[in-house]
Amino acid sequence: TEEWEEPLEPKDLGRLAHQILENLGLGGRTLASLGSFETPGRPAHLYAARFGDDELREVWKFLDQLRDHPLVREIEGAEKIRTEYEVIRPFGRYLLVGRMDKLIKTEGGWRIVDFKFAESSTHSPAAEFQMRFYLYLARELFRPMLGAELFYLKDGGVRKVELEEEDVPRFEEELAARIGGSGEKERALRRPWP
Repeated sequence: TEEWEEPLEPKDLGRLAHQILENLGLGGRTLASLGSFETPGRPAHLYAARFGDDELREVWKFLDQLRDHPLVREIEGAEKIRTEYEVIRPFGRYLLVGRMDKLIKTEGGWRIVDFKFAESSTHSPAAEFQMRFYLYLARELFRPMLGAELFYLKDGGVRKVELEEEDVPRFEEELAARIGGSGEKERALRRPWP
Protein backbone atom coordinates (compact mmCIF):
# COMPACT_ATOMS: atom_id res chain seq x y z
CA THR A 1 0.00 0.00 0.00
CA GLU A 2 1.05 3.54 -0.70
CA GLU A 3 1.45 5.89 2.25
CA TRP A 4 -0.57 9.08 2.11
CA GLU A 5 1.59 12.16 2.53
CA GLU A 6 0.35 15.61 3.47
CA PRO A 7 0.74 18.16 0.69
CA LEU A 8 3.52 20.70 1.10
CA GLU A 9 2.62 24.14 2.38
CA PRO A 10 4.46 27.41 1.66
CA LYS A 11 6.07 27.26 5.12
CA ASP A 12 7.61 23.91 4.16
CA LEU A 13 9.64 25.67 1.46
CA GLY A 14 10.78 28.11 4.15
CA ARG A 15 11.99 25.19 6.24
CA LEU A 16 13.82 23.83 3.22
CA ALA A 17 15.50 27.21 2.65
CA HIS A 18 16.53 27.31 6.31
CA GLN A 19 17.99 23.81 6.11
CA ILE A 20 20.02 24.73 3.04
CA LEU A 21 21.30 27.93 4.67
CA GLU A 22 22.29 26.23 7.94
CA ASN A 23 25.64 25.41 6.32
CA LEU A 24 26.24 28.86 4.86
CA GLY A 25 29.54 30.19 6.18
CA LEU A 26 30.38 27.05 8.16
CA GLY A 27 33.80 25.67 7.26
CA GLY A 28 34.15 28.29 4.54
CA ARG A 29 31.03 27.13 2.70
CA THR A 30 29.70 29.68 0.25
CA LEU A 31 26.20 29.83 -1.17
CA ALA A 32 27.65 28.72 -4.53
CA SER A 33 29.21 25.65 -2.88
CA LEU A 34 25.84 24.63 -1.40
CA GLY A 35 24.09 24.33 -4.78
CA SER A 36 22.20 26.24 -7.45
CA PHE A 37 19.00 26.10 -9.49
CA GLU A 38 20.77 23.91 -12.07
CA THR A 39 22.34 21.61 -9.46
CA PRO A 40 20.19 22.03 -6.36
CA GLY A 41 22.11 21.04 -3.26
CA ARG A 42 20.13 18.80 -0.94
CA PRO A 43 20.88 19.14 2.77
CA ALA A 44 22.03 15.80 4.18
CA HIS A 45 19.39 15.71 6.91
CA LEU A 46 16.45 16.19 4.55
CA TYR A 47 14.20 13.25 3.87
CA ALA A 48 14.52 12.57 0.16
CA ALA A 49 10.83 11.74 -0.17
CA ARG A 50 9.64 14.96 1.51
CA PHE A 51 11.25 17.42 -0.90
CA GLY A 52 11.69 16.57 -4.54
CA ASP A 53 13.78 18.32 -7.16
CA ASP A 54 10.88 20.67 -7.97
CA GLU A 55 10.78 21.99 -4.40
CA LEU A 56 14.55 22.28 -4.28
CA ARG A 57 14.58 24.24 -7.53
CA GLU A 58 11.76 26.49 -6.28
CA VAL A 59 13.93 27.49 -3.30
CA TRP A 60 17.16 27.72 -5.30
CA LYS A 61 15.41 30.00 -7.81
CA PHE A 62 15.50 32.64 -5.05
CA LEU A 63 18.78 31.67 -3.39
CA ASP A 64 20.65 31.94 -6.71
CA GLN A 65 19.70 35.63 -6.85
CA LEU A 66 21.42 36.23 -3.50
CA ARG A 67 24.92 34.94 -4.33
CA ASP A 68 26.45 38.44 -4.40
CA HIS A 69 24.21 39.95 -1.74
CA PRO A 70 26.26 41.90 0.83
CA LEU A 71 24.71 40.00 3.75
CA VAL A 72 25.47 36.62 2.16
CA ARG A 73 29.07 37.75 1.59
CA GLU A 74 29.27 38.93 5.19
CA ILE A 75 28.05 35.55 6.49
CA GLU A 76 30.50 33.72 4.21
CA GLY A 77 33.39 35.83 5.52
CA ALA A 78 32.41 36.01 9.20
CA GLU A 79 35.11 35.44 11.84
CA LYS A 80 32.78 33.17 13.83
CA ILE A 81 29.35 31.69 13.14
CA ARG A 82 26.72 30.01 15.26
CA THR A 83 23.90 28.29 13.38
CA GLU A 84 20.48 27.43 14.81
CA TYR A 85 21.84 28.63 18.13
CA GLU A 86 19.53 28.17 21.09
CA VAL A 87 19.68 30.53 24.04
CA ILE A 88 17.80 29.89 27.29
CA ARG A 89 17.45 32.67 29.82
CA PRO A 90 15.44 32.97 33.03
CA PHE A 91 12.82 35.71 33.19
CA GLY A 92 11.13 35.83 36.57
CA ARG A 93 9.63 32.41 37.11
CA TYR A 94 9.83 31.50 33.41
CA LEU A 95 12.48 30.29 31.03
CA LEU A 96 12.73 32.16 27.76
CA VAL A 97 13.96 30.11 24.81
CA GLY A 98 14.99 31.33 21.39
CA ARG A 99 16.70 29.65 18.45
CA MET A 100 18.52 32.05 16.15
CA ASP A 101 19.12 31.15 12.52
CA LYS A 102 22.61 32.69 12.49
CA LEU A 103 24.82 34.58 14.89
CA ILE A 104 27.76 36.06 13.02
CA LYS A 105 30.84 37.79 14.37
CA THR A 106 32.53 40.29 12.15
CA GLU A 107 35.21 42.85 12.90
CA GLY A 108 32.77 45.13 14.76
CA GLY A 109 30.95 42.55 16.88
CA TRP A 110 28.06 40.08 16.79
CA ARG A 111 24.83 40.24 14.79
CA ILE A 112 21.79 38.01 14.56
CA VAL A 113 20.52 37.08 11.09
CA ASP A 114 17.06 35.61 10.70
CA PHE A 115 16.02 34.16 7.34
CA LYS A 116 12.48 34.71 6.07
CA PHE A 117 11.40 32.86 2.94
CA ALA A 118 9.19 35.76 1.93
CA GLU A 119 9.33 39.19 0.34
CA SER A 120 10.27 42.19 2.47
CA SER A 121 6.81 43.68 1.85
CA THR A 122 5.50 41.03 4.28
CA HIS A 123 7.52 42.55 7.15
CA SER A 124 5.45 42.69 10.33
CA PRO A 125 5.52 43.87 13.94
CA ALA A 126 5.69 40.19 14.94
CA ALA A 127 8.99 39.80 13.07
CA GLU A 128 10.33 42.95 14.76
CA PHE A 129 9.34 41.57 18.16
CA GLN A 130 10.99 38.23 17.37
CA MET A 131 14.28 40.01 16.61
CA ARG A 132 14.12 42.17 19.74
CA PHE A 133 13.38 38.98 21.71
CA TYR A 134 16.49 37.31 20.26
CA LEU A 135 18.55 40.42 20.98
CA TYR A 136 17.29 40.41 24.55
CA LEU A 137 18.27 36.74 24.97
CA ALA A 138 21.72 37.06 23.40
CA ARG A 139 22.84 40.56 24.44
CA GLU A 140 24.81 39.46 27.52
CA LEU A 141 26.36 36.37 25.90
CA PHE A 142 27.61 37.91 22.66
CA ARG A 143 29.37 41.26 23.06
CA PRO A 144 29.34 43.64 21.53
CA MET A 145 25.90 42.87 20.10
CA LEU A 146 25.40 45.15 17.11
CA GLY A 147 21.81 44.27 16.26
CA ALA A 148 19.71 41.88 14.25
CA GLU A 149 18.77 41.65 10.60
CA LEU A 150 15.74 40.07 9.03
CA PHE A 151 16.83 38.73 5.65
CA TYR A 152 13.95 38.30 3.21
CA LEU A 153 15.09 35.63 0.79
CA LYS A 154 12.60 36.18 -2.03
CA ASP A 155 13.73 39.74 -2.78
CA GLY A 156 16.94 40.22 -0.79
CA GLY A 157 15.37 42.84 1.46
CA VAL A 158 17.01 43.42 4.85
CA ARG A 159 15.37 45.01 7.89
CA LYS A 160 17.66 46.00 10.74
CA VAL A 161 16.42 45.77 14.31
CA GLU A 162 18.16 47.00 17.45
CA LEU A 163 17.55 46.81 21.17
CA GLU A 164 19.49 49.59 22.86
CA GLU A 165 20.32 49.32 26.55
CA GLU A 166 17.92 52.15 27.39
CA ASP A 167 15.11 50.25 25.61
CA VAL A 168 15.55 47.06 27.69
CA PRO A 169 13.22 48.05 30.59
CA ARG A 170 10.42 48.91 28.14
CA PHE A 171 10.99 45.65 26.27
CA GLU A 172 10.86 43.68 29.54
CA GLU A 173 7.49 45.29 30.31
CA GLU A 174 6.20 44.31 26.86
CA LEU A 175 7.55 40.81 27.33
CA ALA A 176 5.93 40.45 30.76
CA ALA A 177 2.61 41.64 29.31
CA ARG A 178 2.83 39.08 26.48
CA ILE A 179 3.72 36.26 28.86
CA GLY A 180 0.82 37.24 31.11
CA GLY A 181 -1.60 37.04 28.16
CA SER A 182 -3.60 33.98 27.27
CA GLY A 183 -3.09 33.80 23.50
CA GLU A 184 -1.26 31.07 21.59
CA LYS A 185 1.72 33.27 20.74
CA GLU A 186 2.22 34.16 24.36
CA ARG A 187 1.98 30.52 25.46
CA ALA A 188 4.83 29.71 23.10
CA LEU A 189 7.07 32.00 25.17
CA ARG A 190 6.21 30.41 28.52
CA ARG A 191 7.87 27.56 30.31
CA PRO A 192 7.42 27.08 34.06
CA TRP A 193 10.44 28.01 36.11
CA PRO A 194 10.67 26.60 39.67
